[in-house]
Amino acid sequence: MNGAFVKRHLTTLVLVVLAIAGVVVLFVVDKGNVTTQESELRKKNIVPQWRLEDIREVTLTTHGKTAKLTLGAPTDAGQRLWEVTLDDGHFVASQQAVDQLLGTLEYATFERKIEKGAVAEPELGLATPATVVTVAMGPKSYRVAVGGAAPTPKDARYCDVDGELYVITSQLASALDMRPEALRTRSFVPYLSVDLKGLSVDGEGGARHFVRAPWTGSRGAGFRFDGSTPEGDVRANAENIDALLGAIGALQAESFLADDEADKAIQKRVTITMLPKNEREPKAVIEIGGACPGKEEQIVAVRREPTRSSACVPETVLEALVKPASAFVDLSVVGARSDEVNEVTIIEGNRTIEIARSGVGWHMRKPTDRKVGADAGNAMLDALTSLDGAKIVTGAPKDLGLDPPFATLKVTSSTPVFGGDGGNVDRVETVEIGSSKGETMHVRRLEDGTILELPADKLRVLSPSEVVLRDAVVLDIVRTDLRELSIVTTSAGGARTQRFKRVNNVWELVEPSYSGVSADTGLVEDVADALVGIKALRWVAAKDDGTFGLDKPRMVVEAKLAESAATTSKTARVEIGAETADGVFARTSDDPAVFVAAHGLEQTAAMWLLDRQALVVDPAGIQRVEAKVPGGKKISAERVGDVWKAVAGDADVASTLRNTVAGLIAEGVVGNGPPDKSYGFDKPRLVLTVVADIDPSRNKGKTSRTFEISFGAGDSFRGTSVVYARREDLGVTFAIAQGKVRALFDAAGVK
Repeated sequence: MNGAFVKRHLTTLVLVVLAIAGVVVLFVVDKGNVTTQESELRKKNIVPQWRLEDIREVTLTTHGKTAKLTLGAPTDAGQRLWEVTLDDGHFVASQQAVDQLLGTLEYATFERKIEKGAVAEPELGLATPATVVTVAMGPKSYRVAVGGAAPTPKDARYCDVDGELYVITSQLASALDMRPEALRTRSFVPYLSVDLKGLSVDGEGGARHFVRAPWTGSRGAGFRFDGSTPEGDVRANAENIDALLGAIGALQAESFLADDEADKAIQKRVTITMLPKNEREPKAVIEIGGACPGKEEQIVAVRREPTRSSACVPETVLEALVKPASAFVDLSVVGARSDEVNEVTIIEGNRTIEIARSGVGWHMRKPTDRKVGADAGNAMLDALTSLDGAKIVTGAPKDLGLDPPFATLKVTSSTPVFGGDGGNVDRVETVEIGSSKGETMHVRRLEDGTILELPADKLRVLSPSEVVLRDAVVLDIVRTDLRELSIVTTSAGGARTQRFKRVNNVWELVEPSYSGVSADTGLVEDVADALVGIKALRWVAAKDDGTFGLDKPRMVVEAKLAESAATTSKTARVEIGAETADGVFARTSDDPAVFVAAHGLEQTAAMWLLDRQALVVDPAGIQRVEAKVPGGKKISAERVGDVWKAVAGDADVASTLRNTVAGLIAEGVVGNGPPDKSYGFDKPRLVLTVVADIDPSRNKGKTSRTFEISFGAGDSFRGTSVVYARREDLGVTFAIAQGKVRALFDAAGVK
């Protein structure tokens, strides 16, 4: 740069240097002061400057207490948490409550400014303010004091901020009126469950000592007993560990107690010891028990280590904390939840079944390569993951049928990793399956070495055939092809057969044959629908091994189908065997494979499918009705022209008698042939004698018939209170809802 240039531009250079110097001075000086721009933006705020990153200390004085907030030292993650000094104690602060207080101050505005001397000092109420908040912000400090009531707006308050007087709203005053103890965190437990390597619960319920297991698992599935108690190092029950961890997490302080007050009130029922994974961190010891003074449904909790704290906590936490050690012993064969499982492999000699998740369904890898429906794959998986042993046993594996094992089950699951970098980790469980011995069998979980005893029939769940992975559809029948239906039900009383034939879209009764009683088309249609729509809840075996009750089925439902161009008439047949937990074992006539069906078909077909309206008489044809209680009262009515009149009894009995006879629609038929003595017809409660036209639409009263309807004992039928009824000429027994005959019984004085 030459001299001529400097002379020519000297003035400009000086101005630039001065401008730069001004910026530097402005930055340095204004770092702790309010800039012009900031002053303009916050001209309605009671705190003129707000720089959150510079706040290091806050003091709140209200309700006779003072809480001092300070920023703690950086954590391992570099985070600085607020701490609070209160009642001569130093605690972790509630970060949410601190954020709430600071947010209130940051955005607090005034309604109007008060000139000094405009209001008498006693009226301001600032000599003894209700609330005082001081904020240390870098080199600056602000003091906000809330005083007495201002005349307007309603419930407004006076406020002093470093000598400046304002009127603030009642809402702002209430927000600043935060109780100092609210700034103390209510979290009572110093560690999260994911931070633990060990957890012990002693006292009521016994010694329950758990450690992290070498395997992984979501929530409580990653714990086992630590070997210090009679349970050894067996895997812990995931569900009850979850409940235990949930109860510990619920140890939130409803209110805090003075230590001496807590020591007097505590009646120790449970002691919790928590060992953190980080060996540099101290253990935590918490004692729980005893009624909290003056607090219903709360109990005393005292944290002895790593720091002392006493509080009242919800009493409900005890339910999970006092469960006995036996409740935490895991008897499940597979520890993973079904929704976590990705692959299943079963090896039995030279036979292998291997499936893996594929989208929402499954894919079979062995013995063949094919898709497996979601329902079939999930049913197999649910059966495996819900299987529990009856008890844990010890003994030589060879004596228990496990050396060598009959089969091997391998289940691979994926579970999230909590803490650290997160992600998922695979868990591989291998279960050795022993051969059945009499009524029992044994399996060994290699994960923890535990041997479980199970009923022998569980072998078919643990060693299924490929048939279990079939689709749920059992029959491939076109609904309109059904022409005949037969139902044979076998019980201790013998066999019962019902047969129906479809004629012009109406089901006709073929067997049994009763004059005056026809098929109930609606009920027969229900059976047809259930048969056509039958599905396998799950397939269980390639054929009956004698344990499914199919050698002597309890029910056989058979349908004759319409002829087609390809075949002559054919039938579809379903045999129903023994009941199981969620349905019944069944098979079809053209396939020996056994499946579990829902109860629907059996329950629908078990009914008598006879006309429920067989007792109903066309009201246009009724001529006379008489109701008589044997050995007691008699009422009667008859029709004269189009008018019904009482013959014996009150005037109201005419409509009661007529309406009852016209509305006797049964809930169902309960039996045929001579009635059982339990139906109460040897001494009927009431007998109706009905005189009616045979066909009122044709005979117009010229030909009539007389018949009796008897009412026997009361009972319950498919959840409805009923009374049994028979008509003398029909030979079947009906169940009539009691509500349909109550008015008649009342009028006749039936007790």
